[in-house]
Amino acid sequence: MKKIFFILTVTTILEMVLLFSVGNDYENVNNNIGYLLALIIALFLTLYNLFNFKNVKKKLKLTNLFLTTIIVLLIPILFFFTLPDFTYTEAKELVEKEENVQVINNEDNRVPDTRIEGPNEQRHYIIHAKNDEEIVRFIFNPYDGSYRTIIFED
Repeated sequence: MKKIFFILTVTTILEMVLLFSVGNDYENVNNNIGYLLALIIALFLTLYNLFNFKNVKKKLKLTNLFLTTIIVLLIPILFFFTLPDFTYTEAKELVEKEENVQVINNEDNRVPDTRIEGPNEQRHYIIHAKNDEEIVRFIFNPYDGSYRTIIFED
């Protein structure tokens, strides 16, 4: 059983790395914090059992094994089913192509906007672009590819 906890520990760490790397392409718009918290709990349970293997009662080991296995199996499934259809890069390219603008790299672009949410509290990308000499902002829904021009009063 100790080998199983070791395998679950490694798997949990790999899933955390996967969440960070894939989530960055989507600017973490699907709010990965919940997934990360669940993986941290799973990691804690596996490490606890791994380092205290002889002191942990068999019933607690089995409970921890069950919980950790469920978390480790469920998180990637939920994560990939809730990913948006468009990455941030794809969103920028679509807006540039369809609106004939040049996207400006702006730190505000890197954070999904929480001021404007869509159905089911979906978060959006904010894309700053330059059209001739004018700065234009777009709000892009990464779940369906729709976007519109927006005006913020800063």
